[in-house]
Amino acid sequence: MYVGLDVHKDFCQAAFLDNKGNIVKDRRFENTASGLAELARDTKNQHVVMESSTAAFNVYDSLVKTCDVKVAHPRKIRLIAEAKIKTDKLDARVLAQLLRAGMIPESYVPSQENRQARLIVRHRASLVSVRTQIKNKIFALLLKEGIQIPFKEKYGKKGMLFLKNTALGEAQRASLDSLLALLGELNKQIDDAEKRIEEHASNDAYAVLLKTHVGVGWTTALAVASEVCDIGRFSSHKKLCSYFGLVPSVYQSSSQAAQTEEAT
Repeated sequence: MYVGLDVHKDFCQAAFLDNKGNIVKDRRFENTASGLAELARDTKNQHVVMESSTAAFNVYDSLVKTCDVKVAHPRKIRLIAEAKIKTDKLDARVLAQLLRAGMIPESYVPSQENRQARLIVRHRASLVSVRTQIKNKIFALLLKEGIQIPFKEKYGKKGMLFLKNTALGEAQRASLDSLLALLGELNKQIDDAEKRIEEHASNDAYAVLLKTHVGVGWTTALAVASEVCDIGRFSSHKKLCSYFGLVPSVYQSSSQAAQTEEAT
């Protein structure tokens, strides 16, 4: 039996195909503990495929112990099976048919440990992004008042003291105090995140090895290690560089090439 799963936030639409490609049944399962347990029973010892997505990993973890599960690369799947009419049922059926035909472009599924590491690193990155927004708001507020922070480290001890004691209007003072409170809390949250990163990275063999390089800290080491996961899955260093977007590509038709040659 071949099963295609169209996974959504709240439910999974499943299409069951027999070995001849005939639709046996279509069924929807809720993304709850009981719903996923029922899905696991229905797909036990079967071949299952789903597209990679945020919601897919929870479903994958529920099924991987009881059946053969493949996670399809969503962008490559669309190139193979682009359709004018799209419904949950049709998408599930297309996935099942492609699985039966052996045409699934698989997406790498990181281990739960690597997913945890990615989450820690990405959480810190999101906190840093929010902190940058807060700093930009402080800068904009001061700019409107014609005030500049007279220190190189604008948010160091001297800079923060300056901001807390700068004379401002009532509304501006209230806004700045609120932003400074948010900035202080974000700094604390980022420090806590970095401690978790160091603790996690110090137990990761790849991260520990990367940390031995000059200029590589625990955050960078864990970020690279958790994204690469297993260096053996890359057949060459060029594949690894391409994965990180470090290899330039050229997309140019023959007509564009001819125009470029004429222009030069």
